[in-house]
Amino acid sequence: MFTKIQTKADREEIYDQLVKQRRPVQIQIDAKTIVQGDVSGRSTSDLKVTVAHTDRMSGTHECTLTFSLPPEVYFIKTKLQARETLIDIAIDGDLYKLQRRKNFRLSIPGSVKAYADLIQVGGASYKPSLSLIDLSGGGVALELPLDQKETFKQGMRFQCQLHVGGEFQKEVHGVVRYARPIAQHPKKALHLGIEFQHQKQSDEDEIVKLVTRLYSDHFSRFRLGQ
Repeated sequence: MFTKIQTKADREEIYDQLVKQRRPVQIQIDAKTIVQGDVSGRSTSDLKVTVAHTDRMSGTHECTLTFSLPPEVYFIKTKLQARETLIDIAIDGDLYKLQRRKNFRLSIPGSVKAYADLIQVGGASYKPSLSLIDLSGGGVALELPLDQKETFKQGMRFQCQLHVGGEFQKEVHGVVRYARPIAQHPKKALHLGIEFQHQKQSDEDEIVKLVTRLYSDHFSRFRLGQ
């Protein structure tokens, strides 16, 4: 799921483009401390970032820096030196790119509470919540009670609020692609496949970052934000 940027020249080009385009960045210090910043420049070994006054900090911290240069998403596990709203982030370490496989689906770990509050299906209101089975930048799979099969037809428009891990919330729009039996208990529930539609690039990037973090925290030896 992660690809290391192999050459210094490639890393330099990526950071130069980040500064040139003045792209926003995300700084994760721990599981509960995530701030947004704006790139203002760089030196040979540091990226200069400014954060909002409400996110000011001081001292040295280990962190994970994440940013996008559409359509790619990059991250580096590194250290920062903060002085109020001015932050220097070391960029001399390994830089990774998230493989942009829009259809890469991450199975939701059992320890993560994840569900969807349904808003509308086929133009009609629908109140129950459904558990998430898996998630990607391009869609989501939900666990649907077998007796609800007739409510969800292929091609129906779909609107819901995703909740993942008690911290992430995102309203999404999509279309029903399929409803098929779940292998583990085919007589009790269906695997409901939803393809996202009308997404902004920023919304897709936000979901991809969530998938990246969940993958790292639960399935990979490379731990983000630790």
